[in-house]
Amino acid sequence: MDAEIEDRMQEYYKIGLAMVEGVGIQVTRKLVGTCGNPEAVFKEKSSNLSKIPGISSKVISQIHNKELHRKIEMELKFISANKISILFFTDDDFPFRLKQCIDCPVLLYNKGRTEYNSEKVISIVGTRKPSKYGIHFCEKLIGELANFEILIVSGLAYGIDGLVHRTCINYDIRTAGVLGHGLNIAYPHQHKSLYRSMAEKESLLSEFSSQHKFYKQNFVRRNRIVAGMCDAVVVIESGIKGGSLITASLANSYHRDVFALPGRYSDVKSAGCNALIKNNKAGMIESAYDLIHALMWKENEDIARYRQKELMLTLSEDETKIMDYLNTHDEVLIEKLANSSKIPLQKLSSLLLSLELRGLIAAIPGNKYKLI
Repeated sequence: MDAEIEDRMQEYYKIGLAMVEGVGIQVTRKLVGTCGNPEAVFKEKSSNLSKIPGISSKVISQIHNKELHRKIEMELKFISANKISILFFTDDDFPFRLKQCIDCPVLLYNKGRTEYNSEKVISIVGTRKPSKYGIHFCEKLIGELANFEILIVSGLAYGIDGLVHRTCINYDIRTAGVLGHGLNIAYPHQHKSLYRSMAEKESLLSEFSSQHKFYKQNFVRRNRIVAGMCDAVVVIESGIKGGSLITASLANSYHRDVFALPGRYSDVKSAGCNALIKNNKAGMIESAYDLIHALMWKENEDIARYRQKELMLTLSEDETKIMDYLNTHDEVLIEKLANSSKIPLQKLSSLLLSLELRGLIAAIPGNKYKLI
């Protein structure tokens, strides 16, 4: 049989197993483990399938149901027309971290790149209505991670999620958006252009077929993928009942590291993060260093040198003064930097923020700055 036809047949049966109602990863593992592969499951006699422990008559009747096969054909046409690939849980390209989770999806629909098994993977989530504080920290954190070969995952929702993806694209950092609906829908509608950019340059992932109805509950199911396919989850601002807390809770259940950005006790947008830290459900994060130190990462020196050289070419005269001074001094007070550079304090603060957002310097406690 032609290799392309064979691949198409395998896709047919993989999609079919994922479409059988009431069949999660545990039942699918039993079926595939007993029969050998997805195709063999569909070709096995009902009498033999009924002998497999935990396989109900309802599941067996669906496997041999003509309506299911009609749906499979429809989905195959959709993914072919839209250049969508599928990742079955036994495939090499399936996110191996996610595969370890007890409730991992049977199959993922993928639009764009498929490299999900990077050495370093984190997820960043947060409120749909971030404050300036949350926005600044999100951009700063991602900038500080630019020298690491990393995949950053989020949910393509309003607020922090969308900001994560846009900032990653700006820094040329690999990013993946996990959706709570099929790849036939761009949601929220205001993210249509971001959706297209992600599909063209990065990745979109969903466990839902194009025929799956749009339910709000799907976003909770989506959160387990965001939590499961990474090494650590970072929460940037969340109310006391925010959806990001569900992702953090799932990450804890999967034994992933969780970090949360602290805020003022009176700040409603920080209540969820403060509660995570207070209840020992998350470590406090103030910069990328906290993440890097906890996960024992090493930066890619080639990327670091390239980005440093590239960024240095764009510096203004005053920014060059600041960089030169910090290059020969450790942890400099802003007042001392102002005196040595002869730059007015107000202007200096703005320049320091710009350099920080570009990942060249870091602010440290005590109103001090240092090179990264």
